[in-house]
Amino acid sequence: MVKIGKKIVKFRAPIFILCMLLLFPAGWGYLNTRVNYDILSYLPDSLETVKGHDGVLPVLPMKDAVYYSEDGKQVSLLERERIFAGQAPEAFRLGPYLKANERLLPKRILGVKGSTEPAVLAGLDVVMIPGDERNFKITTREDLERFRQLRI
Repeated sequence: MVKIGKKIVKFRAPIFILCMLLLFPAGWGYLNTRVNYDILSYLPDSLETVKGHDGVLPVLPMKDAVYYSEDGKQVSLLERERIFAGQAPEAFRLGPYLKANERLLPKRILGVKGSTEPAVLAGLDVVMIPGDERNFKITTREDLERFRQLRI
């Protein structure tokens, strides 16, 4: 760490210039994408709703009909009133969440499909709060195209 610190001090001027230069594309992105970068706006109005829980998960209620099938042929209907779409950013108490992730090491963690999954698998107490329709992540090409259409 001392070696890294000495390098940072030695090259502080170029590092500062680089940081300032990187602010331009970040500012352009902020001004031109209409994306809400204020992570605090996604938190509940009152922290009382999350008090006593191990984590918090913003969710959207399911609006569409949702079906279940194991073979692609036999279909059953799920109760959409009981199904929610999870959103980021989630938040967890560090200690219990770290242990939940460590239990999945070394191989099971590679199959995790969302940040909340380790907490659910470990039985942590995760409370749901209302999400925001405007908050979506870009995972697929279709998501990227949706984003491009929204920002026009």
